[in-house]
Amino acid sequence: MPANAALYYTRVDFDNRGADQPKGRLSANEGFLEAFLAHAGVEEFACLAPSRADAQHFADRVLKAIGKSRTAWIGPTAHEPLGKIGTLFYMSPGLAPWAWRRRRYHPRAYSLVGITYTISSPVVLDALAAMPAAPLEPWDALVCISEDGMKAAQTVLSAQADYLRERLGATRPSLPQLPVIPFGVDAQALAALRLRRQRARARFDLAEGEIAVLALGRLTPFDKANPLPLFLAVEEAAKKTSKPLRLILVGRAPDAKTHQAFAQAAATIAPSARPGLFDGQAEGMIEEAWAAADIFLSLPDNHQETLGLTPIEAMAAGIPVVGADWDGYRMSVRPGIDGFLVPVRAAMPGSGGDLAVRLEAGIDNVFQSLGQASQFVAVDVAAAAEALVRLADDAELRARLGQAGQARAKAEFDWPRIVAAHQKLWEALAEIRRAATPGPAIDPANVHPARPDPFRMFASYPTETLAPAMRIAPGPAFAPERRRLILESPLATFIDPALLPTPEETARALAAIAQAGATSLGDVAALFEPSRRALLARGLLRLAKFGVLRIESAL
Repeated sequence: MPANAALYYTRVDFDNRGADQPKGRLSANEGFLEAFLAHAGVEEFACLAPSRADAQHFADRVLKAIGKSRTAWIGPTAHEPLGKIGTLFYMSPGLAPWAWRRRRYHPRAYSLVGITYTISSPVVLDALAAMPAAPLEPWDALVCISEDGMKAAQTVLSAQADYLRERLGATRPSLPQLPVIPFGVDAQALAALRLRRQRARARFDLAEGEIAVLALGRLTPFDKANPLPLFLAVEEAAKKTSKPLRLILVGRAPDAKTHQAFAQAAATIAPSARPGLFDGQAEGMIEEAWAAADIFLSLPDNHQETLGLTPIEAMAAGIPVVGADWDGYRMSVRPGIDGFLVPVRAAMPGSGGDLAVRLEAGIDNVFQSLGQASQFVAVDVAAAAEALVRLADDAELRARLGQAGQARAKAEFDWPRIVAAHQKLWEALAEIRRAATPGPAIDPANVHPARPDPFRMFASYPTETLAPAMRIAPGPAFAPERRRLILESPLATFIDPALLPTPEETARALAAIAQAGATSLGDVAALFEPSRRALLARGLLRLAKFGVLRIESAL
């Protein structure tokens, strides 16, 4: 049976529909979920969801996808079911809090697996920096979607680990595995889009023989790509090629002002390419863009980019790619085989400290910081134009590179292969976990120093703390009617029932106290299973708070 994992699931993390500005992270999450349901081959799909509503949303998606309801809901504090499954897949880099939660149960109980998307934001950088001090183990992993993304993450992890060693004089902490598994695509569906080519070209008003250069993605210069180099390259190519070029921009800007800036810049900088700007959220727009395009052009210059899914989608659709030689693009596009990569030059390492200080001080928000850093990244416009001319002038070259890219997308990035790679990772982590030598027992007082047991941390606050020898007896509100009046008050009902003994356990304890008249807390607790005694004692103390019981110091 293939390895399985429980997915941490909330509706907002797996539903990109209806968003004013769709996010790549949500699209990736949705894509993985749909592919996992289709190709995992497991008997049951489990989710760890913070609420019943989220769990039901997950179950509905499973039912819609496979026609069967084969789901299990794991509550946010449940560890034993995770131990049976073996892996919790949290589709974010934020593994540190989960490692601390697992430590309360057992560090070897299951593996934790996260994934990187962009690794440039302070939230993600803080999550990475928290890992070396967290109880992560060699059977945990942070999946990186590109080789360069892995190197960037390793830079942060290693620097933080070295700092802790320098600060505390400790040995280098254990770090999670950093395997590289890219995003996937539905290669078959994208390849089939070319059958709609004639209708799609009509939608974009493409003339016979006109070469469609497609740029597709979020239209934001701050955290995606500045479009000016792209417009310059297209204009230069349009003047040099013997074929008519048409620039098709498909996407959505975050606001009307940015939309207008894109449209105006395209019209004024690349007029020879007859640019058109189309809403990427219009019905069927993206699919028809892939069907209509002859060349895909993408020139990222932003540290927010880590892999780049659109070049892989273009390859799967049989479209040659002209891309920037930037992080994950060089992992997907093989120069001269699937397309062309043009040089990118960035500022010297060590010359961006002032940008880091501005972000840290709050002078710049994350989008401003990314956008300003991208001002010091230069894509080779002339090389991009040259690549466009080569492809525009040579239909045979376009066909050959498109076919090669399509074959590569099918072989390397198709969802069944990507899902299998994740499952193979989960099984490998389980082997490491099973073979690990048991570590020393964990001190209950030090499970998570920053999230302590409040009654241990503040033990000096009260006169005394509960002890088994304390005497317990009916209090002034013990009578059923009086008890009900107090306990049903809104001032007493805001507590989560999960923190209390069950009503049946409480009734048993009260009956024993009523029969004895007065007895020790230890004697009452002895009537219950050991695993329930601490919860019971807490519940009886709460009843004493409201006068139902009276607790006295032991004589």
